[in-house]
Amino acid sequence: MNAALPEWHGPTPVGLSAPAMRWWHLELSHRLLDDLHLPTPGSLGALYRSVFGLALHERAPHLFERFAGEQSDAPRPWWLWPTDLADDTCVPAGAVLNVRLGLHTSALPELAACLQAFEDFERHGLGAQRSRLRLEAVRWLTPQGPVPLHSPDDAQHPPTPWQADDVWRSARAELTAGQGGALWVQTVTPLRLKVASRLVTEPPPLSVLLLGCFMRLGVLLTLSREPGEAGQVPPAWLSDAEKAPWLGWSRCLLPDLAWTQRAQVHRWSSRQQRAIRMDGLAGAWAYPSEACAALPWLRLGEHLQLGGKTTVGMGAFHIHIGGPASSILTSQIAA
Repeated sequence: MNAALPEWHGPTPVGLSAPAMRWWHLELSHRLLDDLHLPTPGSLGALYRSVFGLALHERAPHLFERFAGEQSDAPRPWWLWPTDLADDTCVPAGAVLNVRLGLHTSALPELAACLQAFEDFERHGLGAQRSRLRLEAVRWLTPQGPVPLHSPDDAQHPPTPWQADDVWRSARAELTAGQGGALWVQTVTPLRLKVASRLVTEPPPLSVLLLGCFMRLGVLLTLSREPGEAGQVPPAWLSDAEKAPWLGWSRCLLPDLAWTQRAQVHRWSSRQQRAIRMDGLAGAWAYPSEACAALPWLRLGEHLQLGGKTTVGMGAFHIHIGGPASSILTSQIAA
């Protein structure tokens, strides 16, 4: 028997209004000057991550460890949603690649240097052929719509960031509107989720996704601390007693339908001097309609991406009620 349904229609969790629970999305538009050949399907994000790290190390080495260094296990203040190329591995010259950069508000002072590193893609190139690509446009993707960012210097005057409690309330309004049907999860890039240190390779109980959402939100709080500051997660965040009803209720909610496969992303490790294989779960699956009560949490997970290796683009997914299709998030922040 399922546990009692949590009160999604009750007050917004107080921790979601904390200043740490804010982030920006930026869209980076690169035009290919040469044909691009990907080593494997879905590896675009890994290539972006590698070249970004190379360029940042050259341009701003004091920032490298926080943003791209392999010596630190600290959470990164950014995440990447790459262009969805499906199974294509060849992209012709002239094509425009749009990637979405997620950035925690604590990283604003470093944003100009990060954007300059993305400009350096034209010099460094992507992939084994060093395919050049020019950064043609950068836009803030805000709750009110896209806002052009004309130069890295403009990065210090950002628009209103996304706030977790606003995303929660917007998703709650979707539920109040009465849209019904199954709750679909549709991956854009593989989800690298783990339970008890074991990789999730098949559609999981809903509780696994909710736990992933809670963990990503907890990362935002960790990022908001001063460097070297120790201590537990601030008490404003959800307590175990507050999370337990959600996890208990969702543990028995299993997918009804699923089309999934185990997928791989490869990334070159300069430290280990070899390609590292990162496995994840790709595809689409549906939970029964009562799972829709979890929509506010899952909308937050959409924004932040779930699981590990989000800086190589893993963990991107859409949530939709009624069928597997693009989410409301896409229409909110796209052009």
